[in-house]
Amino acid sequence: MSFTRTNFDSACKAYAQKYPSNHDDNSTHDELLARYPSGWSWKEHKLVPGLGYLARLALYPTHTPKQLSSEDVLGEHLQQAEADPAEASAAPDVLTCRQYVVFSSTFQVPAFYFSMHHKTGAPLTLREIVESPLFRAQTLPNTAMSTFALDTPDSAFAMLSQGDHPTLGTPCWCLHPCHTAEVVEEIIREVGHAESDRNLRWLEAWVMVLSNLVNFGAIGR
Repeated sequence: MSFTRTNFDSACKAYAQKYPSNHDDNSTHDELLARYPSGWSWKEHKLVPGLGYLARLALYPTHTPKQLSSEDVLGEHLQQAEADPAEASAAPDVLTCRQYVVFSSTFQVPAFYFSMHHKTGAPLTLREIVESPLFRAQTLPNTAMSTFALDTPDSAFAMLSQGDHPTLGTPCWCLHPCHTAEVVEEIIREVGHAESDRNLRWLEAWVMVLSNLVNFGAIGR
């Protein structure tokens, strides 16, 4: 199943409601958060209907102390961001990452867009992004890197490239969404779903797949 814009909007709104930033202490809910990161909010275009997207602010350490795991340090920064974003942004050695889930009209699936900046406001280079805690260690395949893209030898599309946010028009990096539908559909077939919540389950499966590559910091919070 490929998403329509209606499917996407419905799934994103349901996801933001199901996994809010300020969750309770219920252990079952916390287990879900470990698999499905919270902190997303639904944003609408101010003038044009049908261009909504999910947005999230995440803070990452520039350097990870050896005595702590990257997930522990990242979790601490994310807690600070949710408690007081202004105070957390003032902390030293913090990378600010604005993350988005947008609709790919070409591939009819969700797509992950992000921007990443130093404390000074300077954007990270591609190499700095690849080596940052945003991506899980050793999960990126063998790639050819330029200043503006990360290519894989077995694909006609760049795995990671620059592009404008489809709604905001601001410069971002984006993970190419090719093969997304096939992988997610395989998961959906394995776990099953109720037809009434198919859109949400599809997006949850997509997030779970993406979490194998992107470190959202749900663990250690």
